[in-house]
Amino acid sequence: MNKASLFLLAALALQGCTITRSDSLIAFTPVPLKRAAVADEIDGAAVRQVSVIDSRRDGYSGRPITDGRILLNKRNGYGRKMEGVYAAARPLAEYAKASLEDSLVRLGVARQQHARYEIQVILHEVDDPHYERGFFQSPANYLTLAATVAVMETASQKELWRQTILARTELTFQGVFGGADDYARALPSLMNDLVVRCVTAPGFAEALRNGEVRT
Repeated sequence: MNKASLFLLAALALQGCTITRSDSLIAFTPVPLKRAAVADEIDGAAVRQVSVIDSRRDGYSGRPITDGRILLNKRNGYGRKMEGVYAAARPLAEYAKASLEDSLVRLGVARQQHARYEIQVILHEVDDPHYERGFFQSPANYLTLAATVAVMETASQKELWRQTILARTELTFQGVFGGADDYARALPSLMNDLVVRCVTAPGFAEALRNGEVRT
């Protein structure tokens, strides 16, 4: 096939933001979001599994996140991170895993128990940076996800290919006055951007098909 669509997870909003210690819940439903990608190079490949490791740290305390459902910390009116968080109904790693697995299948990559290769994803950080774009332009707010993706040889666990990816999507609110609904609307395109950057990264298709990357 020449093209395939990446169908990812969509998000629905429930609650808004407060400035006290409270958690705002973000819920997800599997509504398709499509984006075409050239798939000739990986059509027909096979992977044993996609594993996702969450190594993120809390943006307020700096400690490792122990509840994978946490998306990121809220900000106060000065833009500083607070103890309160935005949280999902399920761990973020599960949504990233489902997004990549579903997209690979639709791109022609089979799931096989005895496949030679597997994919490992490490989630490093979710953030919402604020950028000033110039005197005549409105500030920009983004939702970003930093992750490392690797293609591994199943038997030896040898790393064949690795790349750190910074996925991002623009948030709809201005300033710091956002809520759970803003992040919920942005998550589908964030997941989509992560998958697209992964499957189109130099060397990914070669590693998945041939087990090597030509230099």
